[in-house]
Amino acid sequence: MTKGSFTLHNLFPFLILLSTNLGATPQDQANVPGAIRVKAERSFGARFGQNVLLIGGIAEDSEGNLFVADKLDCSVKKFGSDGTYIGKYGAYGKGKGEFKGPLDVAIWKDRVAVVDYLSTAVNVISTDLKYVRTVPAPNFVVDIAFDRNGRLYVATATDKPDELLTVYDSLGNFIRPIRSPGMHNNMLLNSMRLAVTPTNNLLAMYQYFNTLEEYDPDGNLVQTYSVPNVPSASPQRPHGADFALPAGELLYDLSCDNRGRIWILSGDFSTTANRDVYILSANGLLLQTLTLPKPAGTVVYTRTDCILVREEKRTVLTRYKVLNGKKDSGRAHE
Repeated sequence: MTKGSFTLHNLFPFLILLSTNLGATPQDQANVPGAIRVKAERSFGARFGQNVLLIGGIAEDSEGNLFVADKLDCSVKKFGSDGTYIGKYGAYGKGKGEFKGPLDVAIWKDRVAVVDYLSTAVNVISTDLKYVRTVPAPNFVVDIAFDRNGRLYVATATDKPDELLTVYDSLGNFIRPIRSPGMHNNMLLNSMRLAVTPTNNLLAMYQYFNTLEEYDPDGNLVQTYSVPNVPSASPQRPHGADFALPAGELLYDLSCDNRGRIWILSGDFSTTANRDVYILSANGLLLQTLTLPKPAGTVVYTRTDCILVREEKRTVLTRYKVLNGKKDSGRAHE
């Protein structure tokens, strides 16, 4: 999934916006033996006069085509692997084939699932940009992810245990809720990001808490862990006499590579806000903290060992090639 999807910033505008603090990439990072590095391959977007206005989520299909949720244009746009614009689906509105502001996308085979702004449904279209179906959700959709069998996981903004995480089959039929032991009784605190591992397990990450949960395909909790050396929760900021809100997101986006390593984009409180990427092994061991060249809003790992990153205040998409170090201990579950 990448990341750029609906968060509680969208639902509750009194939460602060993401930091766009610029800084220099540490020079010693590339000199660590065996370190994972990234190299920019291609950028495209509004900055280059191309057909995208405000990038939300990003996904890549099996042929290397890129699907971009364009919030301002109220559409999902398709680009070739070289950034060539192919076409779009959607327009502003509330009817079939219309969006209020698409925020994220996920792909399984020839199906593209779309998260829309303040929507209680997931729209599914085809990779050739045609309507397929609408999947109703129990509350405002926060994030989505397909597993390798086409099941659709949906995270919503809620404080109800049976609505936070739900799963649907490849035809959009409801299967079951997944009850998270880390859920809080305040819906403001339950914003989640989702990803699927190479072993077809679900990863669910809380954005305001240092909590990552892993579930097997039957919805059973496998393990819970956190990012080492990261605080347990976002700092609180008073909002009135008797109420406090998170002062920003602790963890922002989530992805999983084909080795089972977990890539987590930092939020507002890392050493280099919105640029630090924590790379964990499948069992939660911190392998490395990678610092991106610019502040980012997504980290979407592709099957071709690249990451797709949203930059320049949501106007530019950059594909970075991942250069894996020789001493790579991040392995998938066996």
